[in-house]
Amino acid sequence: MRKLLVYLIGGAVCALLLANTNMAPASELVYTPINPSFGGSPLNGQWLLNQAQAQNKFTESYEWQKEPLEEFEDMLTRQILYRMTTAIVDEAFGEYGEALQPGYYEIGNYTIDITTDGVLITVVITDIVTGNTTTIQVPYYL
Repeated sequence: MRKLLVYLIGGAVCALLLANTNMAPASELVYTPINPSFGGSPLNGQWLLNQAQAQNKFTESYEWQKEPLEEFEDMLTRQILYRMTTAIVDEAFGEYGEALQPGYYEIGNYTIDITTDGVLITVVITDIVTGNTTTIQVPYYL
């Protein structure tokens, strides 16, 4: 009888504990951003910046900057190639711009061979450094 009484009291205590879990106090979960850019505290800004800089494994390197003469050579090469492109397109569409002169040109690290046969304008571009060749054929649109 005593065991039965212990089991009944133990069961009643468990039932009360389980019943009270539904009445546990709760509130809404509210998200507060950390980053001040997204509405967080402005006092976090410097701390976040310091953390990012401490984790940054890249170092500033100015190796990508060219010498002024190299930059001048690149700009000149681009300008010459642009004018050649304009002349080829003008020739293909029958527009009167700069006259296209077929021939062999050496510009920077490239050689450009332009030929015309009345039907196609053929441009063969060869990279002197790598030896890669690109052939472009532009038909006349007259």
